[in-house]
Amino acid sequence: MWFLTIVDNVVLRIKRSENHTGFRAFWREVLETLPLKENSDDFVFDNEMLHQAVFIGFRIGEISCPSRYFGNAHSINLLIV
Repeated sequence: MWFLTIVDNVVLRIKRSENHTGFRAFWREVLETLPLKENSDDFVFDNEMLHQAVFIGFRIGEISCPSRYFGNAHSINLLIV
C-alpha cells in the first residue's frame, strides 16, 4: 500500500503517511458537497471521497493509526468485470 500512497500524494499534491487505512471523519459540509453518487460501491469508495475532497479544495488532516497487513487478511479486486 505504500506505493499507492506515494502515487496518491504525488497526484493530489498532499503529504499523507497512509491513504488507505484508518478512521475517517468528515464535516457535514464536505459530505453534502461531494458528488458521492458518482463513486463506486466497492472498497475504493473512501479513496474516491478523499480525491474528491482534495480536488474540490477541502483541507485534509491526519491522525496516524498503525495498521498490520498479513496473509489474506485483506484483498481488493482492482479489475472490475
